[in-house]
Amino acid sequence: AIDDYPPLAKFSGDFGILEFKEGGVLPVTLRNLEPRVAGQQLVVEVKEGVPGQVRRITDDDGEIIQWLERVRKAGQIRGEWVKPAGSKDDPDVWREDTGSESVFGKTDRTTSITVPKPLGEKAFEVIGIPLTQPGFYVVELSSPKLGASLLGDNRTRYVATSALVTNLGVHFKWGREGSLVWATTLDKAEPVVGAQVRISDACNGKLLWQGDTGPDGTVRPPAKVIGKPHGGQECVQGSPAPLFVSARLGEDLGFTVSSWNKGIQPGDFNLNVGDYTGPEIAHTVFDRPLYRAGETVSMKHFLRRHTLEGFALPGDFQAAFLELTHSGSDQTFRFPVTLDGRGMVEFSSIIPRDARLGVYQVALTDAKQTRRFESGMFHVEQFRLPTMKAVIQPPAESLIKPEQVSLDLALSYLSGGGAAQAPVKLRTLVKPRFIQVKGYEDYSFSAETIREGIASENESIDAWSQPPRKPAEILPLVLDGQGVARTTLKNLPASDQPQDLIVEMEYQDANGELEAVTRRIPLWPSALNLGIRTDGWVASRDQVRFRVVALDLAGKPVASQPVDVRLFERKTFSWRKRLIGGFYAYDNRSQVTRLESACLGKT
Repeated sequence: AIDDYPPLAKFSGDFGILEFKEGGVLPVTLRNLEPRVAGQQLVVEVKEGVPGQVRRITDDDGEIIQWLERVRKAGQIRGEWVKPAGSKDDPDVWREDTGSESVFGKTDRTTSITVPKPLGEKAFEVIGIPLTQPGFYVVELSSPKLGASLLGDNRTRYVATSALVTNLGVHFKWGREGSLVWATTLDKAEPVVGAQVRISDACNGKLLWQGDTGPDGTVRPPAKVIGKPHGGQECVQGSPAPLFVSARLGEDLGFTVSSWNKGIQPGDFNLNVGDYTGPEIAHTVFDRPLYRAGETVSMKHFLRRHTLEGFALPGDFQAAFLELTHSGSDQTFRFPVTLDGRGMVEFSSIIPRDARLGVYQVALTDAKQTRRFESGMFHVEQFRLPTMKAVIQPPAESLIKPEQVSLDLALSYLSGGGAAQAPVKLRTLVKPRFIQVKGYEDYSFSAETIREGIASENESIDAWSQPPRKPAEILPLVLDGQGVARTTLKNLPASDQPQDLIVEMEYQDANGELEAVTRRIPLWPSALNLGIRTDGWVASRDQVRFRVVALDLAGKPVASQPVDVRLFERKTFSWRKRLIGGFYAYDNRSQVTRLESACLGKT
């Protein structure tokens, strides 16, 4: 036998914003409850007016703040361990009390509502509770059947939420030197002129500042009144209180809280943001980033402060020490420094012969080492400086389906003169090349060889996953008396796709190390690059829309170029087949057929 699904009454959260212009419907998910679920709602921001007139919004943001906290606490998990009835020797059992009490008190003025279940009491369905007027609402549902399931006895289970029905979007930017409140409409994203803005303490409801938005829908509260920005999220002892920012226009109300941080994030758009450590920023300029033990490292340090106008001198901060910390062992060297009147200091030191190799972090600290600003890094390594330079020079003209390529090779000393009679090794490899043209990123230039017929999954592997078109070859060469040589690479593979000829020349440097230089040489199938862009990743059977662009090898458009577009249809068939031992596997086949339709035109 299959039991019924357990009862369910669930809002999407403790609080939500509903667009007034879209109807202001509050969704709730119900399952296996009474045919009609009882409930109550409280309208906080409006009061009864003269009959026949619109309702008027109250001026008390503190009441809204209190109700947000009451709804949050009503949904918190709570209970206690109690002795089971009729038995003192059995272990304690957990008595669930979450949602056992109503969020409303006896003196709260509420309006009774009833939420019907059109599909029956056992159906799983989402019901909309109409909230037809703008404002802040507290809605609570009660169900004895839900209480019997979740609380374990005949108590009623309460489920509460709060919702803001509005057409106002309130945006708050809290800055150290200045802040901004911006009010817009939700339906048209237009600035709201003349909206009354109030900023209050989000914990006790105390009004801190009020003003009206200007012609651009913004208003700038003074920094001294609302304080400096901080990361306080909750109303707990020892943590600064967030700010409650509201805007009113007529009977409409909108608000936001400075601790809300679950909206649109820079990461949603692949935008990288750094960590904010304060208004001060330190930067170190090195004479070079790589050193050997025993060499002298020279650096110049700058300390600045971010302001609305740009950068300013650091102000009250005075750097007392320069710290050099080894990243691998955390070994720290500390040197006393003093910033001059321009917020700068120069420093030089000889790296000890026995210094650890690796990365060293540079930082400026104050005398008590309570404030620390990292400003850069440098490397200490063991290496030999190269004494020779190698060059691989391909032909100047573009290579279009070449059968052979001539290369000029040169090896010379940095002090001057060619490396006469130097032996070198030339390695070559031909691989497919992916093309992406700046300004045409949404076009595909990757040509694919299309063959009509039926092919298995293994036979239709994409060309990019195939092995190189020509295996690597090694050619030993000896340069002439001038340190140069010309060689010809023959029997290059022909292809309808762009390719890269990868050439590497290995040589023995005068410092005793093997060095190599690499050059990628493009091989083109034609003098034109054709790209295709579709209007979307899906298309209807009756119409396929696409664009074709013709570019030269430099990425410039080619005008009046005749283009012949041929269409193919690819169908993929998959089926399951039984294997030995009761296992199954899938077999896939693709059928490619050329269509009669074609497209002819000029760019």
